Amino acid sequence: MTREPILSIHPEFAEAIFAGKKRVEFRRRPVAIPESGRVWIYATKPTAGVLGFIEVKQVVCDRPGDLWDRFSDVGHIGDRAFDVYFAGCDVGYALVVGRAVPLSQMLDLESIRQACPQFTPPQFYIRCAPDALMALLSPQDARPCAGKDLSDDSSPMLDPP
Repeated sequence: MTREPILSIHPEFAEAIFAGKKRVEFRRRPVAIPESGRVWIYATKPTAGVLGFIEVKQVVCDRPGDLWDRFSDVGHIGDRAFDVYFAGCDVGYALVVGRAVPLSQMLDLESIRQACPQFTPPQFYIRCAPDALMALLSPQDARPCAGKDLSDDSSPMLDPP
């Protein structure tokens, strides 16, 4: 059975993704996500819930300085915070958001645990059966929806280095 990641992100960054302000999620460790794969976004406390999902267009592995050079304009993070986050890392990862689909109603922690009993935030990420999560969605959210397409195929940030 295919399992999809639930990624823990601070609320300000999770909200920025769904507002279209943050088009890249930076990570210190690798996340096994196939390109065009769906990733559920869990906003950590005080929000403590799944706000929606993203489709990852591209996963970029590079030195933190090179990630900054490529993605600083779409990462929704300041240079000092970026440097602190990646301190001590030789390699970092950027998940390029292709589409962000917010839920009309957040899935709270109790609901998430119904679908994925082993989920205990905060964590880096955990995998959960997509059917279990989809069963918790409202009828409005369960039907296919367009979401915000945040990719821009003409953007130089997506060109290979």
